[in-house]
Amino acid sequence: MRKIFVCLLTFLLITTFALSAFAENTEIYTYEIDNVTVIFDETSPFDAATREAVAYTLVYGDDGVAACGILCTLFGHDYITSGATTITHCAAPDQPRCLQEFFTVQACEDCDHVIVERTGFMYITCCPNDA
Repeated sequence: MRKIFVCLLTFLLITTFALSAFAENTEIYTYEIDNVTVIFDETSPFDAATREAVAYTLVYGDDGVAACGILCTLFGHDYITSGATTITHCAAPDQPRCLQEFFTVQACEDCDHVIVERTGFMYITCCPNDA
């Protein structure tokens, strides 16, 4: 009886570790805001809070106000750079309707300062005409 219990316990532990090795990544890299989809690459160096803040900046624009600490004032910003893509759904009345834009985003690791540069755009067929 004890051998059966040990075998079952061993099997359960091995199964648990095997399943955790194949667990799906729970990070969010796609944001749906109004009629805009913001997509970050899965290798983006931004953390979840920075990705969300950048997504809202890409959709609503920058108000020009950023909290800047004393370190950034004295020594300059410490930027990390990543790419982002936005898809504005139903941007045009006829096909191709959706506007896909590509951005290079620089975000300071120490404060809220973000620099966004649009590197390209194209219209794509994404939504049907009756959407």
